[in-house]
Amino acid sequence: MKAARLLSNSTCTSREIYTILKKALFSSANRKDLQKLHTLLITFGLRKSLIFSGKLISKYSQFKDPNSCLLVFRENSQADNAYIRNTIIRAMTHNGLYSKALEFYVEMRKLEVKPDCYTFPSVINSCGSLVDLERGRVVHEDVMELGFGYDLFINNALIDMY
Repeated sequence: MKAARLLSNSTCTSREIYTILKKALFSSANRKDLQKLHTLLITFGLRKSLIFSGKLISKYSQFKDPNSCLLVFRENSQADNAYIRNTIIRAMTHNGLYSKALEFYVEMRKLEVKPDCYTFPSVINSCGSLVDLERGRVVHEDVMELGFGYDLFINNALIDMY
């Protein structure tokens, strides 16, 4: 892996390390390389970075590895952040773990992490996939209460669900 070689053969500044890892993470093409990058992030003390954690969750999700998604989420001490919550909800939905996605949404609400326009499409999709219209109606109420009733992507998800 190019990033590992670059980092081991030179004395890089923090900014250079960050840039090398970020580029490698965005371009990782397989699970094995992603796991190596994950190890490097831990080594360099960046595993709790929101940007790196979110991208790791997304990449593991692309490689159909929800257990690693959950591991990264649990490693992150900023789990009360909407970005990281949205990312894990989207990952669970993408991997067909709809009930788990809804659990994360319920937990998000209990922790008073405010959902945003990126939260609802995956949550609504999970409700639709589970054919859980009762829960879907509750989420629809949340959408309206929080002022997202005019969001095109949310409305499309609602149409698909109903």
